[in-house]
Amino acid sequence: MNVIVLNLLQHIYKMHCTRQIFSYKLSRIKRNRHWNKVRSYSKLVSSLDLNAAPDKVSGILSYWKDKFKAVKISEPTESAEYILAYILGKKTLWNIDREQALKAEHVAEMNRLCQFRLQQIPVQYVIGEWDFCDLTLKMEPPVFIPRPETEVCYR
Repeated sequence: MNVIVLNLLQHIYKMHCTRQIFSYKLSRIKRNRHWNKVRSYSKLVSSLDLNAAPDKVSGILSYWKDKFKAVKISEPTESAEYILAYILGKKTLWNIDREQALKAEHVAEMNRLCQFRLQQIPVQYVIGEWDFCDLTLKMEPPVFIPRPETEVCYR
């Protein structure tokens, strides 16, 4: 009887080890796929010359719009405008002089936030807030991003 129990325990242990090895290999494969994606983004981001970013509103908008287009970011113009408006403490750039010079810390913050956008992170998560029905909602994953169509249906 003891031999049967011992054999059964050895069999269960082998199955458990095999399952652990398989799950470990699977996690390594997933991690490597993710790492390859991150590595390709980091190569692209490191190829960007952030010191060349202009210090005027119009210049920095066109600079980042071109960078977003190169990486095929959806809505590149709107993304750059939303990020810059957030940095300047505004909702939109409608009343901002396009030839206004930006402070060095604004340019640095713009570069930092746009790096996140280059990684395909939605603008709403990058700036951390979004307007919906006269409310400003905090946005961070996994919160769903409210869409304009939903706001029209609500009203």
